[in-house]
Parts: sequence; C-alpha cells; structure tokens
Amino acid sequence: GQLYLLLSAMLPRMKSEESDPKECLLPIITEYIEAHPKARVSDLAKECCMSESSLFLYFKKHLGITPIAFKWKILSRLATGLLIYTNKSIEEIASSCGFDSCTHFRKILRHETGKTPSEIRHEHKRDI
Repeated sequence: GQLYLLLSAMLPRMKSEESDPKECLLPIITEYIEAHPKARVSDLAKECCMSESSLFLYFKKHLGITPIAFKWKILSRLATGLLIYTNKSIEEIASSCGFDSCTHFRKILRHETGKTPSEIRHEHKRDI
C-alpha cells in the first residue's frame, strides 16, 4: 500500500521526456567511429544493437545519408585536425584514420572538404 501511495504522489511531478532518436545514437556512433576507424557497418550495427538494414534505415531517415558516408565525414574531420595540428605525414594520417590508401584518403577528403590534404595543411600553416 505504501508503495502505491508514494507512486501516486510522485507520478504527477515526473516529466515525460520523449527522446529524439537522432540525438540518442549519433554520439554513440560518432564516438565508436572515432575509436574504431577501420570498423565496418556490421560492427557499427552491433554496437548500436540493431541490424545493418535497421542502421541504414536510421541513417536515411534521420540524416539522409548512408552509414558509410557518415563515417567518411567523421574520419575527414579527424584527418583535418591531424593535418592542421600535427606534423604527421599524409600517409601516417591516412593510415591512422582507417583509410586503405593515400589515394582513397585524398579522394574522400576532397569530396568532404573540397581540398586536398596538402591544401588543408598549407592553408592552416598561415593561420597558426
């Protein structure tokens, strides 16, 4: 009886919060990709406790892109930071960010930023 009295007193004060599914998973996904740059979509789906097809649907619905495209955005952002703030070679950065080759790295970075790794590094050398 006491439990029900307590619950009836607390329920009106409790707020019902509907969480945005977009905001629930994105930090988890971003953190996972940053920590595991070579992870595949299947690994990401497991981390999110969903199937690959559900993960693709989630991305299409909430971001309008595929998980792979999102991964390249995150890794391009990481690579840009490394290009600006370290003296690591482009090859080292490409490898540490999970790219299979420098050619692929340059292609993705140009697609995401509109610039090559050398252009990014050169542009920001003047700013520092």
